[in-house]
Amino acid sequence: MFSKGACQQHHPNFLALILATAGVTLAAPPTHGAADSEVALAEVIVTAQRRPERLEDVPMTVDFLSGSTLEDAHVDRTVEALQLLPGVSIETFGTTNQSNVFIRGIGTELEDGGVEQSVAIYVDGVYIGAQQAFNATLYDADRIEVLRGPQGTLYGKNALGGAIKFESTPPGPNLGGDLQVGVGNLDYQEVRGTVNAPFDDGHVLTRLSFAGQTRDGIIRNEYPGVKDLGTTDNFGLREQIELIPTSDWNITLSGDWGHDRPTINKGPPDMVWTRTIDQPRVYTEDRTVWGASLNVVHEAERFTFTSLTGYRNMSIDTPNIGALTEAPYLTTQTIRFNEVTEELRLSSPTAQQRLQWTLGVYYYHDYSTYDVPYTLVTLAPVYGYPDNYTETSDATLGSNSYAAFGDLTYALNDYWHASLGLRYSDEYKNLEYQHSSSVSDAEFQTFIDNLYGPGSGLTPDEFRFAPLQQHSDQLRNNDVSPRFVLAYQPVPRLNLYASAAKGFKSGAFNSLFVASQTQFAFGPETAWSYELGMKSAWLDNRLALNVATYYVDWKNEQVRSFIPQGPSFQLVITNAANSTSRGIDLTVSGAATRNLNLSLAYSYIDATFKNFATSPFGDLTGNRLPLVPRHSGVAMADYSAPIDAQASVNLHADFSYRSYAYSDDQNSEEFRIEPRALFNASAGFTMGRWETRLWGRNLFDRHYKTHEALNPDGLTVNIGEPRTFGIQFIAKFGK
Repeated sequence: MFSKGACQQHHPNFLALILATAGVTLAAPPTHGAADSEVALAEVIVTAQRRPERLEDVPMTVDFLSGSTLEDAHVDRTVEALQLLPGVSIETFGTTNQSNVFIRGIGTELEDGGVEQSVAIYVDGVYIGAQQAFNATLYDADRIEVLRGPQGTLYGKNALGGAIKFESTPPGPNLGGDLQVGVGNLDYQEVRGTVNAPFDDGHVLTRLSFAGQTRDGIIRNEYPGVKDLGTTDNFGLREQIELIPTSDWNITLSGDWGHDRPTINKGPPDMVWTRTIDQPRVYTEDRTVWGASLNVVHEAERFTFTSLTGYRNMSIDTPNIGALTEAPYLTTQTIRFNEVTEELRLSSPTAQQRLQWTLGVYYYHDYSTYDVPYTLVTLAPVYGYPDNYTETSDATLGSNSYAAFGDLTYALNDYWHASLGLRYSDEYKNLEYQHSSSVSDAEFQTFIDNLYGPGSGLTPDEFRFAPLQQHSDQLRNNDVSPRFVLAYQPVPRLNLYASAAKGFKSGAFNSLFVASQTQFAFGPETAWSYELGMKSAWLDNRLALNVATYYVDWKNEQVRSFIPQGPSFQLVITNAANSTSRGIDLTVSGAATRNLNLSLAYSYIDATFKNFATSPFGDLTGNRLPLVPRHSGVAMADYSAPIDAQASVNLHADFSYRSYAYSDDQNSEEFRIEPRALFNASAGFTMGRWETRLWGRNLFDRHYKTHEALNPDGLTVNIGEPRTFGIQFIAKFGK
């Protein structure tokens, strides 16, 4: 049960699958003479507009993944969940903790701590500011909602491409829980569990959930005693306490903690595609993420008041970057990140129908430090480096964001609704930067003169990874972002709408190995998004059909460029391009029988540089945006049927396809990411409180790469996971 996609005449085999699936959905009769009213899709309720609404009543493109769908697909991480949504591109590079998100082609390739995502990520309402804190272990999820297009008039943080909301299962009124254990190939082991406990006659509800996985790597390391590449090793837990002192007050305190220690999943192409290496040093990332939130809700007669306070903390230590390439150096990276958020919101009461409104203010603060030393591990006389040479980039970044936002929806009559939203953003950022070396310029010059001769004309700047310098900087950006929507509902369960919305993302700083004073700050980017859509339910809610077409005009895009510097390349963000993205999203979902649900989603994206004449590689105007496939789709089938009063069987299958994309701005064949088609499935058998589930991912064992780039440590490739499979045993207790 999710949304989006659009059919094109390209890829006729995939189009045939779409039409065949839709045909089955329309033609399949109810089983065993059931009445038509018994065969229907489950009602999908979302909170995309800050109030509970049926999915087809929301005049924007919203994807929905239920907690049961995530369990059936055996989703361990957030990246795996979003791969079920066409038009949402999320690719990992390096470790599983490094990932970039694109919606409708809008996103940012992040390599630097000073850059924000163009897609806002929320966990239980709290914005996640650090890109490295995003791809965490996913467990005890109630649902995922993906909102496509700019989001700012209803949410705390502005966003160009869209917003992704992860909602945990809330505490319930009954004592109960479950324990899950599982094993699989590659020595996969997992444990999950939940405990739900009410107290004080239901005025205090608590829920504890946890999950952990370990798995061998997907690239075998034949060096004795050293880990494989692409291992999994993580554990996380969450505690929620919900206080209900009266019927109109609700207070929820949540806390979570997670720790990951995966090994890198990248290297030179020959190492990756053979899936075998012989390497004494392996890049391991040690990440700890934790946070807390306090959500206070008061439902008065004429309004609902909400206060959401959040705190997030992240620490990452990453030794041995560059260990798997031909670069003659090692890099370690230390990141510390803290954020505080506060959102105050007033909204109309749920029972009010003619005028629905939301007003809010938002504050965001973050503070982060980045320490990245480069240490040479082999002498390269051609470069003229002294023994044990080290360069270090240290950066401290801070950010303060203030915003006021509001959104009004008015029923003009029984058929027409108009919405107007407005947001004001004011953001401040600062940078303290220092690039230092174990050898001064004078000492380095003496070494060069002794090696090459005093008349060589060579200077230390020609060999350093970045110039030695200290730099302090600050910037301020503000913006007004509106949203307009007109919706027409001629009959129940048919919603036609048109919308226009502006998104804004502030400027920031390059903060690692900066080559010149002019490369530190870059400016804000904006995007206007225009959308026409239809949402509908037919045949007594047996069939849902949603379609949207859109056009995005992206100005002053923050683009990553490779700049030669010394013996390597540096990654620099600049406002170098204007881009456009246009496409279609289509979803067909149907209840074929009482036991069988089918869904099909397809997305077509044409995202290109409208003007990119200032690229270091020449005029790239007309090139496709990186990491954005033009075609993507997902077909899904779920079958659930009782065997008797105690037993039932549950079957799930999903097939996803993504056409080729490029991982560079130049659209070079060397950096082409080939198409991929993945098939996942699971089969579960339930007997009372016991359940056994078999699962498999990438069952056809497709080999594919997810990212390829020329980094400071050389040409590197990331690959997708091979075929994995396993079995789970689940025991439930209580109500």
